Amino acid sequence: MAVNSVTTSNVRWYNGNPTGDGVGLGKTALSKVGFYGITPVVQAAITAVGTTTATTALNETKIDRLYAALELVGIIATGG
Repeated sequence: MAVNSVTTSNVRWYNGNPTGDGVGLGKTALSKVGFYGITPVVQAAITAVGTTTATTALNETKIDRLYAALELVGIIATGG
């Protein structure tokens, strides 16, 4: 995996109010981001569970989708 240079063309830099302080990775949903040696990928789209009634099964589905999205960019590892 090649490491790209961090520049203003691929990272949004914030400096002061009103938009907040810090750094934003990726300028659009199509910008690729990866952590801990994982190949960078575009923003994951998670389909919402289509109900307003929370059940254990629906909450497990939501959590599974979040796990998959976080694992995809390398923030967590769920194996083992």
